[in-house]
Amino acid sequence: MPDAAAPFAAYLGGTVFHGRLTLRSPLHIGTGFARIESREADETSDVAEVIRGASDQPVLTPTALKGAMRAIVSAACGAEMAKRMFGEILDHGDAAGRAGVLTPFAAPMRPPPQQGASAMTRSVRAAIDAAYGVPADRLLINADMVAPGAVFDLRLRLSGDPRVTPTDILSTTAALLRSLQLHGLRLGHGRGDGQGHLLLSALDKVEETFVANRRMATRDALQGWNRCLDAQVPLATPAQQRWTLHFRSDTPFLVQDPERTSAPALGQDGRARRNIIRALKRDPGIPDLPGTSFMGALRARAEWLLRLRQMRGQAQCGEALRVIKLFGLRAEQQRDASTVGQLAKSIGLPPAAVTGFAGLLVVEEIAFANPQLVTLPGVKLDRFTHGPIDGQLFETEAFLFDRLTVTLRLKPHPCNPHEAQALVDWVGLLLDEIGGTGPRAGLQLGHGGNRGYGWCELEKPT
Repeated sequence: MPDAAAPFAAYLGGTVFHGRLTLRSPLHIGTGFARIESREADETSDVAEVIRGASDQPVLTPTALKGAMRAIVSAACGAEMAKRMFGEILDHGDAAGRAGVLTPFAAPMRPPPQQGASAMTRSVRAAIDAAYGVPADRLLINADMVAPGAVFDLRLRLSGDPRVTPTDILSTTAALLRSLQLHGLRLGHGRGDGQGHLLLSALDKVEETFVANRRMATRDALQGWNRCLDAQVPLATPAQQRWTLHFRSDTPFLVQDPERTSAPALGQDGRARRNIIRALKRDPGIPDLPGTSFMGALRARAEWLLRLRQMRGQAQCGEALRVIKLFGLRAEQQRDASTVGQLAKSIGLPPAAVTGFAGLLVVEEIAFANPQLVTLPGVKLDRFTHGPIDGQLFETEAFLFDRLTVTLRLKPHPCNPHEAQALVDWVGLLLDEIGGTGPRAGLQLGHGGNRGYGWCELEKPT
């Protein structure tokens, strides 16, 4: 292409990809606003809303898609290729920015296939008191969530005449699409806790347009791109290591629904007959184990193991800092200038940049196999006499399941390969301790540990 025509390359044709993104885990891309809903008596709750399009269906914004795709390309191919693919904004001097060649458009959600069905669910979390690191009293965080299974229409445009597009741009685009098919991408709130996971489930149409004989010509390129994707190596999300953990449990499991706990069930006469402790559900019949809940239990075990190793004289220099690198800074640690300084120096960032550091160990997916909802009867006990209180009965919703699978990913260490391997080794120690045969084997998850609920045994991790 002559240099004089280079600024007009985007107008000389392009390739438009039409596909479908299928949601694997709950998704929340917020508007920044919340609506007020009535609760019990005169109480209200704020519910964070998701972004919706003109049809009032949730939508994946172009900026969210572009940012997630840019992160994948940048991590796998470098910052320069990411700039070529998605553009660059220059806000200094007289330098001009440049547009990228790959442009994602807004991806609206398809309406549910069944009339009257809803693709939305609700996320209810107890807010954490930043000063003490414990649940704040009567303070809940409510958010609308798009439920797993929702389908979004994806549209991407690769600018330029497809007959002369540079080979490296074509190969990077193909590798990105292949990675969306195999690994997907993560959007919205809670990405490090397993939320917002989308997979490219189908590529429905690929149209190539170009100038031929002073007219715009169009051709179908779906078969060619499908053959290319089948043979393409994906742009894998960089990870120091991944672990797939399989848990089994013979005990009931539940995470309490903090908004509907102890809701009274009414009899035929309209009077309350019993109280029911409700289980948190991702969908009807599907238990919800928030990534934050699992990582909190895992962090508690890691800190216990660290103290045990320190008492036995087994802890090596820097192990306390490794736990922080894996799980992030606690509220009290953020106020400790010495701890923040050590962390900043270790990962090569200024102290101000590590405030709220979330940790390098993240959840990719949490899935239950064959969950079964059960209702367990109980009787309220007097705290002074430890005897049953007359007429005070309650029921607990809980789940039995065949297997709980959790996938963890350790993000690469920012600047120290030797320390990165030390983190891998420390996670190995932690998993060996959880998967051992001693009295501390297993992991307690969810509600009712003192009643025997939620004790899960770890199979050999892979």
